[in-house]
Amino acid sequence: MHELRLAFQLCTVLWGGKYNLIIPAYERAPTSFNTRKSGREIVAGYIDNFQPDFVVVEKVEPERFGIRADRVRRIREMLQDEAFGDVGVSVGGFYQRAYDKTFAFVLRHKASLVNVRARGELRRFAACVFGEFPQGPHGGLERDFETLGGVRVEFTPALLDPEKDNLSPLQIGSKGLTLIAPWRRRAALLLDPQSFDDLVDCWNLRALGWRLFPVPLTFVGQLALPIAKFLAPEAAKFGAVILKGRSLAIDAFERAAAVIPVSPRNTQTEMPRAWAPEVRQADQADRPSVRAAEDDIEATVEKGAFSFKTLAPNFEPFTPNLRRASWANVIELNSHDTPSLARIFPRPIEDVGEVVSRWRGMEMVHLSSEGLTIFDSADGQTHEWVVPTGVKVFRAWAKPRFEVSVSGAGRLTNRLLEILGGPERTRTATHPDIIKLFDEITRTASRSIRGDVLHGRLKKVHGNHDVPTKNVLTQWLERGALAVGLQISCDECGQENWYALEDLRNRLRCGRCLEHYPFPGLSPFRKTNWAYRPLGPFSVEGHAHGAFTVAAAIRVLERFASDRITWVPSIDLRSADVHLEADFALFWERKFRRSHPPVVVFGECKTFGAFQDKDVKKMRALGQYFPGAVLVFASMSSTLTADEIDTLARLARWGRQKWRTPVLVLTQRELASSSGPPHCWENGSSAEKAIADSFRGRASLRMLCDASQQIHLAMQKSSDWPHYDSW
Repeated sequence: MHELRLAFQLCTVLWGGKYNLIIPAYERAPTSFNTRKSGREIVAGYIDNFQPDFVVVEKVEPERFGIRADRVRRIREMLQDEAFGDVGVSVGGFYQRAYDKTFAFVLRHKASLVNVRARGELRRFAACVFGEFPQGPHGGLERDFETLGGVRVEFTPALLDPEKDNLSPLQIGSKGLTLIAPWRRRAALLLDPQSFDDLVDCWNLRALGWRLFPVPLTFVGQLALPIAKFLAPEAAKFGAVILKGRSLAIDAFERAAAVIPVSPRNTQTEMPRAWAPEVRQADQADRPSVRAAEDDIEATVEKGAFSFKTLAPNFEPFTPNLRRASWANVIELNSHDTPSLARIFPRPIEDVGEVVSRWRGMEMVHLSSEGLTIFDSADGQTHEWVVPTGVKVFRAWAKPRFEVSVSGAGRLTNRLLEILGGPERTRTATHPDIIKLFDEITRTASRSIRGDVLHGRLKKVHGNHDVPTKNVLTQWLERGALAVGLQISCDECGQENWYALEDLRNRLRCGRCLEHYPFPGLSPFRKTNWAYRPLGPFSVEGHAHGAFTVAAAIRVLERFASDRITWVPSIDLRSADVHLEADFALFWERKFRRSHPPVVVFGECKTFGAFQDKDVKKMRALGQYFPGAVLVFASMSSTLTADEIDTLARLARWGRQKWRTPVLVLTQRELASSSGPPHCWENGSSAEKAIADSFRGRASLRMLCDASQQIHLAMQKSSDWPHYDSW
């Protein structure tokens, strides 16, 4: 309890301290948690959810919970150091700016700033709700708060009413920050003000974004009407939420809750489980994001590197100590010209600074669900990074278990995606009819196609519309997928030859018979046609070694309920005794659910061939080494054969056991669709339309896997899979 009070004091004088979270370091799980998990597993769940930049402790040894030593600070040392050692920003700078800009003028006498003091058994509860200034080097901040107009007041139950226009030190110390979180319920929390667990839950629920009315059990009668008024806005729609503190007896809680005149009510006897990853989203206990400012910065890449300047609070003066972690900047990368740019960085990556930082070891870079995080202490500090690609990220993620490399087919796919401008722009090139057309061209003598023929084939794909056909041709020419030239018949052997415009001369050499013949010649009947030749991966036989299907599968997964992925084509993972491979791999993150870890996906692709037993064995091995990974089977064929269905269904049933390894099946129907799943199923049978309708308002990869198994493998819906979860 003493350490808990020190934590409340430290958070009172740290800017944004209200949003710090408190992790109880349980050795054994308290019975009130009603779980079979151990105390260490509960602590690990809290850490996984809260993702602390630094862990501040007093007596607990954090290495027992896997915390790195360079991320640990001591509460007492921070309270005894005016600069908190090297972590965080004092509210003093904010107080000064607030006084200069606001409180020195009109609002100084109107604002209700209260420095609440409580006696005896309510002291820690008051510190939890309102904050408490520590003694020592930070003691002067209490005087600064009073300079703003803050008044010392004795605690009374009426001060707990959130509807009152009171600003406490905890509240004003978080001004300038915005909490970005999913919608949270209003709730009254009935608790024991002397209970460690109840105080920790009260603090954490508020920091997680809950709109909370904390009420000691003995004060419920006095505050019954304010509680009812506070809960009324949501009561009619959802039922008023009244939470039971862990330490309260159920009968005492129910008697107290019955006094509150609000209906309908939703009395919850279990606290939201912030420590349980499988339910924290459903319990509205997942970690929010806290922001002070954001900006879009356009950076130019030169020699594989770029630079940018960071942001700082608008009240903090320049601090020359560049090693100090005063605040964090979260960096999210995006590019329309670098398709291979990694946009997701999965945890754990031991040293993400090795992936992005040009000056390795010179800056602290770590990962959170929000993105790449760096620490700064100076406004406008410049950082130089190298461009992180999907290959670099996968290598760092697989290290030290596996060495990662990209095969020749993978490099071909990567080049195809670069030429087209990324997965999103591949749809026209990955249409089955276009894939077949490119393959036909690679088998002709001239390896080219007449312009009128190509235009007609493209126009057919685009529903006989001229505008999209011309746009696609223009894009392919500008990006170097095609070259324009002339198709000319040789006078000697009659074979067709293709010549780029810059290669045309008075005498041409036939690529077949090697004879020379005049151009344009004297004959007016010479057959000469404008023609196009595919270049690079588009000119490679065998459907570009499967590159088109890989690109289409990546596009489908990027479009499905996600706004960013990190991908790599044709990946090989090798260790001393293991060799694993996949036609592609990617990290997938659900849109608006970045508090949950990305999902790893491995894919096996066929253009128009059939999946064999060896393909399934290869993918099953990946599922065994990476439990929870999604295994994708993508084929440009319109339907699967009976043998394929039987083979894939066996793997899918294996993957369903304890949600071990979900299997996703994609065919031409999904890969060639302009909208992708589930919309591409809406015009199918009544059963398929019902499956598509079930996605409305929710979409997870597990749900997509289950749906694809029903549609393509004739499997029954799995009632055991928790489709409500994070992915």
